[in-house]
Amino acid sequence: MNKNDFSSKFFHGLIRGIYNYENKNTDFLRFETSSSMKCRLEETILLFAKNMGFIQRPTHEFEEMERRLMFVVRYIDEFEKFYNLLADGRSKDLLLQLLHFRILGARHVKLPLNNKNYWQLRSTLDNRFLQEPNTVRLADPNWASWYLNRYMLPGAEGKIELHAHPLRILNTFLLEQYAYKKGGRVIRAQPEHIVIDGGSCWGDTALYFADRVGPKGKVYCFEFNPDNLEIFEKNVLLNQRTADRLTIVQSALWHKSGLIQSFIPSGPATSLYRHESDGPGMSMQEMNTSTRRISTICIDDYVHSQGIERVDYIKMDIEGAELAALRGAETTIRDFRPILAVSLYHRDADFISIPDYLNRLDLEYEFFLDHFTIHREETVLFAQAKTKLNQ
Repeated sequence: MNKNDFSSKFFHGLIRGIYNYENKNTDFLRFETSSSMKCRLEETILLFAKNMGFIQRPTHEFEEMERRLMFVVRYIDEFEKFYNLLADGRSKDLLLQLLHFRILGARHVKLPLNNKNYWQLRSTLDNRFLQEPNTVRLADPNWASWYLNRYMLPGAEGKIELHAHPLRILNTFLLEQYAYKKGGRVIRAQPEHIVIDGGSCWGDTALYFADRVGPKGKVYCFEFNPDNLEIFEKNVLLNQRTADRLTIVQSALWHKSGLIQSFIPSGPATSLYRHESDGPGMSMQEMNTSTRRISTICIDDYVHSQGIERVDYIKMDIEGAELAALRGAETTIRDFRPILAVSLYHRDADFISIPDYLNRLDLEYEFFLDHFTIHREETVLFAQAKTKLNQ
């Protein structure tokens, strides 16, 4: 087979991963997996077995592995289109690595970010930026063990102070999750930009953008979970320098305005209930007495109603509603061709449906892919119009 062919590279890497074993590949901060002596002993034994030439069977859940593999096989042509759409070799290689990881899991595939520099950055984070530990405890029972700390760190034009989880400090500010900086390409929010921050959660990304765009810029922040908004507002109060650059919109982004959608507050994982035809979302079995309702809004309607003269950058991390929200922003995207930074990791289908939708708009975008954790979350598709590259 042709070694340059997507299918060849995909299956070649998958087979290699099946017989591989990776150690030190667990994010204890994110998943709170035990790092006890027992776990370290298990890793040592498995690593010894690997070095001795013993074959390692996949330790990922077999049913989940089969489901993800069959999905890629079923849509292999669409994945190849996405692969060929990506504008640089780094993005193409990363797509293959992400697919292997999503199928086989952390025992068999190590993502590029898992390196010495990453762990050094993690280990020094609190020493450099922590001001006060355990300042906010999350109300949601799914995240009850998570405490937020108060951090202070340098921004582009001054200090930023906020209550945040250490992973938010790492991803948003240190790794700069919403800036693509690879191989000489720079795609990011710039001074005076008008930014739409879809899924602002506790406000870390909003503060990052507000600092980047400067006093002549503006950030429109879409967040509807009241528990998240309570923390967001605390963070705004800590940053009066940038407060007037932020507008908080308490509506859910969708393809149509004025719909009433159901949701259960779940911290950073809050998502809308969606009908089966809209794709995976909160199931009816998950609907309970905690269910709340929120009105939707589409970006096109909001931009028009507020008389916003241009949009330079759109970021979306909205728990699987990205494609719907992009459809509700089509006029805005066509009119202004903003930079796009869109999360792909919530649904397998988003890896093909989102880039396909954006490419079919035929707006001469170039596409780049990056990933900002050592686990499956935080894959971001960047898109920038060719005429605006590196401006």
